[in-house]
Amino acid sequence: GAQRVALAHAEPGQRGNRAWVETRSQAGAEGVRLTGVKHCVPAGQGADAFLVSARANDGGTGADGIAFYLVSADAPGLTITPWRLIDGSVAVHLTLDNVVVPASHRLAGGLDLLDQIMPLADLARAAEAGGGMQRIFDETLEYLRTRSQFNTPLGRFQAIQHRMVAHYCALEQSRALLNLALVGGAERDFAQAVAGARAFISDVSLSLGHDMIQFHGGMGVTDELAIGHGHKRLVLLSRWPEEPLAKLDRYAGLAA
Repeated sequence: GAQRVALAHAEPGQRGNRAWVETRSQAGAEGVRLTGVKHCVPAGQGADAFLVSARANDGGTGADGIAFYLVSADAPGLTITPWRLIDGSVAVHLTLDNVVVPASHRLAGGLDLLDQIMPLADLARAAEAGGGMQRIFDETLEYLRTRSQFNTPLGRFQAIQHRMVAHYCALEQSRALLNLALVGGAERDFAQAVAGARAFISDVSLSLGHDMIQFHGGMGVTDELAIGHGHKRLVLLSRWPEEPLAKLDRYAGLAA
């Protein structure tokens, strides 16, 4: 609990292909030399160290040859550039220019370790998105019950009722998919269930967020309300670390 370590794996051009790693590692007498770029490291601001993925110079192009290394935040040759994500959180851009780490800083295993951890992380992201959807839905429902137009509560208009019912159904479906993933089962079945939940929730969460903002009108995007903030978080969760279609492809691949 005394230090924070951030995962630095994402690179330009990766787009759902976790084996796309262009950062290079070169073993030598002084240790392992790392060179490359990690363009988006969430929660990297203020981290004490990073788990950096790198491919050995003779590691080919597939998953083989990729390893993770523990790199201290104050390592010579490491440049950390913070930037703000859409939801207001801060990520960092890492540039590794001949960063040398001891050979002992290489983690046992390789990309398969990430494949084991990602379904758990994706389940947490899906659950957070489900909670965010429920929060802004509930706030919008209360608003529609109290805000009047033409001497009539907005919630009495049939067109709005239909759209709210559709989003309520999407919320129930999202909750059911999360429960299906939580049932567990074999590792492959769990990963497939999580990928399916992520693909569905990533898609419907954006539609829900758009409508919740529209029902509030212009004030839906103001800092005073949680609606716009919640939607920005849903946008990030739906797109990170891969787009909904990539999640759907992953689901289909696991089903094959």
